[in-house]
Amino acid sequence: SITGTHLFDSEIVANSKALSAGRSLGGTDAGLTSGNIDSLLSVSFLLHLPKESAFQVYQASLPSAIGNRDCSRILALASIGAYLGIGTYSSGVHFSWRKQRRFVDQCNDLFRNAIWWKIFSSYDLSFDPSVFSKSSDPTAKETMQSYCEQLVRKAANKLGPNSVLRLARKFSSTFGLDKYCPVSALVKFLLSSPVTPESMPASNISNHDIRCNLIITEDEARSVLLCMPMLNQVKVLRKCVLNLERDECCATDYDRHAMVLLLYRECLVKLGACMKKSDARRRAHIEEMGRIERRQDALVILSSIFDNYSSSERPVYNKMFEPLPEDPSLLSHNNSHRAGVLGSFAHSNTFDSLAPLHDVLEKMSSSEILGALDISLCPLLQLPRGYVHSRSLILRLNKLISIGEDLPPFEDVVAPVAKKLASADDKADLAWWCSQQYSMGSSDQLKCLDLAYTNATLASDEVESVGHRSDEERAALDRVQRIDSARAGLSDKILVEEVLNRHDVNTKMKSLYNEILCVVQTAVNATENYSPELLVRELLIHGSLSAAVSALDECDNLSTPGFRSLALIVHDACQSLADKYSHVSVGKIARHLMRQWLAHGDESKISDDIECSKNHKYSETNEGEPMNASTRLEDIEEASEFVIDMKMFNSSEQSWTNDSNKNSLSTSEEPSSMKPFSSSKEQYDQMNSRVALRIAFVTCFAKDYHRQNDISSDDDDENTDNNISFNKSILKTKKQRAGLFEGDLAMHHAQELLNIVFAREGNTSTSSCRPLFDESVSFDSNNSILSTIQEERSFIKDDSRVTNKAKSFSFAMRNRAMRVASILCPHDVLLRVLTEEGLVSKIADDVIIKFTFASFVASEIEAMGLPLPHSDLVQLSSMNYSSFARTIWRHHGGVSSRSLSGRFYLLLLNLCIINQLSIDWELFVSIFSELKRLELPRSLLLACECAVQSNALELAASEERAGILSCVGDAVNTISSIVINEITSSIEGGNEQSVQDCLSTLHRIASLIIAEPVQVDRISFMNTYMAM
Repeated sequence: SITGTHLFDSEIVANSKALSAGRSLGGTDAGLTSGNIDSLLSVSFLLHLPKESAFQVYQASLPSAIGNRDCSRILALASIGAYLGIGTYSSGVHFSWRKQRRFVDQCNDLFRNAIWWKIFSSYDLSFDPSVFSKSSDPTAKETMQSYCEQLVRKAANKLGPNSVLRLARKFSSTFGLDKYCPVSALVKFLLSSPVTPESMPASNISNHDIRCNLIITEDEARSVLLCMPMLNQVKVLRKCVLNLERDECCATDYDRHAMVLLLYRECLVKLGACMKKSDARRRAHIEEMGRIERRQDALVILSSIFDNYSSSERPVYNKMFEPLPEDPSLLSHNNSHRAGVLGSFAHSNTFDSLAPLHDVLEKMSSSEILGALDISLCPLLQLPRGYVHSRSLILRLNKLISIGEDLPPFEDVVAPVAKKLASADDKADLAWWCSQQYSMGSSDQLKCLDLAYTNATLASDEVESVGHRSDEERAALDRVQRIDSARAGLSDKILVEEVLNRHDVNTKMKSLYNEILCVVQTAVNATENYSPELLVRELLIHGSLSAAVSALDECDNLSTPGFRSLALIVHDACQSLADKYSHVSVGKIARHLMRQWLAHGDESKISDDIECSKNHKYSETNEGEPMNASTRLEDIEEASEFVIDMKMFNSSEQSWTNDSNKNSLSTSEEPSSMKPFSSSKEQYDQMNSRVALRIAFVTCFAKDYHRQNDISSDDDDENTDNNISFNKSILKTKKQRAGLFEGDLAMHHAQELLNIVFAREGNTSTSSCRPLFDESVSFDSNNSILSTIQEERSFIKDDSRVTNKAKSFSFAMRNRAMRVASILCPHDVLLRVLTEEGLVSKIADDVIIKFTFASFVASEIEAMGLPLPHSDLVQLSSMNYSSFARTIWRHHGGVSSRSLSGRFYLLLLNLCIINQLSIDWELFVSIFSELKRLELPRSLLLACECAVQSNALELAASEERAGILSCVGDAVNTISSIVINEITSSIEGGNEQSVQDCLSTLHRIASLIIAEPVQVDRISFMNTYMAM
C-alpha cells in the first residue's frame, strides 16, 4: 500500500510538472492559452520532465502561436527550443537534449522565419508561412521572389531606397534567392506609377512616395541600376516599359513614360556598342531601338501640343503603339494587318493608333494643330500623311449626324481631306465611307462615290501591276464593282427622280410617284448586286402595283387619265435608264413581267430566268428575226408552264363529291360578312382586276415591246423613225403623240393579246393559274388607256401577226389577256384586229362582251375542274348558257366544293341570266335558296347585286313574277340580318371592326334595298340599323 501510494504521488507530481511547463510556454490549444511565456521557468520544467513528455508539451504550444500569427511568441518558443539543445547546467554539464540536432535545426529555422514573418506583418504584407520552409522548391522559390518584390513596394513607403535595398538583400540572402532580385524589384518600383486603382484619386497618394518626384526617382533608379550587369539592366528596364504601358492609371503621365524610355534607350545604346556587326541579333536590336525612339518622339510631340490640357483631357499615350514584342531578340514581321484610313470605324477588332486621339480630334477646330499632329505624329505611328485629317473628318461627320445637323458640302470637307492622302486605296476607302454618311440620293453622295470609284480603279491597277496575291487582286476588283454598283444606283436614282420635273402633273401624281420611288429604292438596296435592269424592273413592278391598287380603291379611285399619267411618268423614267444603258430594254422587261402575271397572276414570285442570264441583261436577241404573237410570249423552255394535267382534277380533293356536312364548309369559306374580299369569288375578282391593270401599266408605253421590222416607214415623215427617242416623243404635242408610234403600239397590243385569247390549241383547266373576272369593269372605248390613239391601217401587214400553231394557253390566261386588251385598246381597234386577223367570222357590236363572258365562264369551269363542252372560245361564246347551267346543276348542283361553293353558284347565276330572253327562273330560285341555306353572306350579296345590275329583276317585275322578287327580297333581308348581327356581336364583344369595311358593306346593302324591283321592308331595316 505504501508503494501504491508512492506511485500515485509520482504521477501527480509528473502531471503537475507538465501542466506547469505548458503554462510557462503560454498554453496549448487543448487548454488555457495565456500567451505569456516565462523562458527560465519553462526550461526548468521541461528539463525535469521525461524527454518525450517534455517534447509533447513543447510541440503542443506551437500551433496556437503560429495560428494566431503571434510572431513574438513564436520567436520566444523557437529560442527556448534552441536553448534546450545547446544549454548547460551551472556545473557545465550539457542538457540532456544535446543530441536532438534535428530538433535544434528546426527551432533555428522557425526563429529565422519568425523574424521575417514579424517584418512582413509590420509592413502589412500577406504571406503563406508554409512557403518559408520550402525555399528549395522551385515553385516556392518563385513565390519567395514575389514576396521580395512585395516587401520592396511596402517598405519603400516608409524607408529610403538604400534601406529598402539592404532589407531586401538580407531577405534574399537569407532564403537563397537571386542576388539581383532585390535590385530588380527596387528598379521596378521606382519606375512604376504612384497612382494605382487603390490610391486614386491622386490626393490619396502618400506624401512619402519617392516616385512623386521624378528627378529624385530618376537619380535613385540610375544609382540602383549600377548594382546590376548591363544585360540585367536591359531586361528589367524593358519590363518597366511594358508594365508602365499596361498601367491605365498613368496613361497620360507623359513625363514618367519619357523618363523610363530614356533610361531604357541609354541601356540599349550601351548594349549595342558591345555588339559586333556580325551579330545576328543586331537587326533585332536596331528594330527595338526604333520602337523606343518613336515612342520618345511621340511623347515629345504630345507634351508640347497638350501641355495646357488637364490630365483627363489628354489623349492616352499607351494605346498609340502596339505592345513591345515578348522576345526582343526576334525580328518582327511587317505582314500584320494594320488599320487603314478608317481605322476602327472599318474593323473594330484591328489595332488603331489614332483611336486615343478621337476625343481630342472631335473637339479640335484649329487646322494648324491638326496639321502639326498629322505631319509630326503620323510618321512616328507609321501611318501615311493625311490620316489625322481624315480621322478628324470622320469624327466631325459622326458628331453632326448624331445631333441631327446637315453635313457640309463635299467640296468643303471631303475633297480637301482626300487631297492630303497619297494612297489611292486610302482615298477610295475614305470617299466610300463619306458617301454612306450623306443623305441618300444627294449630289454630295454621288460626288463621294465618283471619287471613290476613280481611286478604287487606280488602286486595283496598282495591285495588279505589282503582282500581289490573287486574293488581294480579287478584293480590289470586288471593291471597284461594289462602288461602281452603288454609284450607278445613285446616279440612276437621281435620274428617275428628275423625270418628275418634265411632267406637269398634280400633287396627287407627284405624291404617288414619290411613294413608288421610296418603295423601289428600299427593294433595290436590299439586293447585293445592283443593275439598271433591276431598277427598271422594280419601277414597273411597284409602279404598276401602286397604280392598280389606287384605281381599285373605293376611297382613292384613281381615274383613267390619272392612271395613264402615272404610267407615262414611270415609263419615262424607265426609258431614261434605257437611253443611258444601251443594253437595257424596257420592252423586254415589260414582256417578262406580262408573261409571268398573265400565266400565274401577281401573287406568285416573279421568275428571274431572264435576269439570271449572262451578265444579268434583258438584252434582245436575234433582232433581225421577226417574232409572231405566240413565240414572242412563250419561249420553248416555258411551254411547260401552260400545259395543264387534267388528271390532277380527278383526285378526291378537287372533284365535286357529296359531303354530308355541307354547312360546315360555309363558315370557313366566308367567315365574315363585313370584311371585303373574304369570299373566294371576291378575292379572285380583285386579283384578276389588279393583274389586268398591272399588265396594262407595264406594257402600255414600253418602247420596243413589239418588234417593228415588219412595219413600213416613210422616210419623209420624222414621226416614223424607229430610233426616235422616247423622252422626246412624250414631249410632243397631243396631236403628234396620238399618231403613228402609239397608234401602232395599240394595234400590236390588240394583235398579241387577242391571239392568246383565241388560241385554238389550248387546255381546258389549270391548277397554277387562278381565274378572275370582274363584271364591274366597263369595256367602253372611252375608258381604254390608249383611247386617244389614231390608227393607220396602211402600216399593218395582213399576215404579220397571224399564227396557226399557238402554244397551250389555259383559259385563265385567255381571260386575263381579254381583260388586258379591253383595258389597253379602244373598242374599234379590237374589232379591227378581230377582222383583219380572221379570228372570228362575224363581227357585231357586242362581240367583245360575248367573248369576254365566254372566257370568264371557261376560266371558272377550268378552275373548278368541271368539264367544258368545247375548247374553242368561239364555239363556247355561241352555246346556250342557260342550258349549260342546267346541265351543270343536274350533275353537280346541290353539293359543296371545298371553299368554292359560293363561286360555283355565282357562276350558275351568271350563266342563268346572261340571256335575258331565256332565263331559267326555276334555276334562279334554286341558286338563291342554296346560297341562303349555306349561309354564304358575301356570295349572297354578290348574287343580289348581279340580279339587280343585270336587269333580271326588272324583267321579272314586267312579267309579274312575284316569287322571283320575293326570293331576292328574302335574300337581301338575310344579308341584312347577318351583317347587323355581326356588327352587334363585335360591339358587344369589344372586337374592332374597320369603319370603312362596315360603311362599304352597308352602302351596298342600302343600294339593294332602294332598288325598285326589290321587295324589302325599308322602314324595318332603318329602324333596326338605328337601334343598333
